[in-house]
Amino acid sequence: MSAPTVLNIAAVPSPVRTSTCPHLTASGRPCHGKPLESGLCAFHDPERKVAMQAGRRRGGKARANVRRLARRPELGELRDYLLGVLDRIEAGELSASQGRAISELAGRLIAIHELDELEARLRALEEARDE
Repeated sequence: MSAPTVLNIAAVPSPVRTSTCPHLTASGRPCHGKPLESGLCAFHDPERKVAMQAGRRRGGKARANVRRLARRPELGELRDYLLGVLDRIEAGELSASQGRAISELAGRLIAIHELDELEARLRALEEARDE
């Protein structure tokens, strides 16, 4: 009878896991991103490059939309914009949750338009009464 084999756990190599991404930033400093399964963060993982670029594009489009809505659109413009949003949701360019958020904001803009109209009508009535 032979003695049982003892496995020395300390001798078994294990993958090195670091708490931060080992990549260096453009300035030469260590990246502080949280590493994924590949050992690199989402920004430095070459397998995620396409997804990261698509996310940047979506972010840029969102900022452009915010700039366009910084001025208060007319109701006709708002209707046309929402129809475009619906087309983009159907084409898969926007998610349903993005469409709901835009719809919520559009509803608030319509409420502001209605309040502006009521305020103008009230002001006209008050001026007519004071004459």
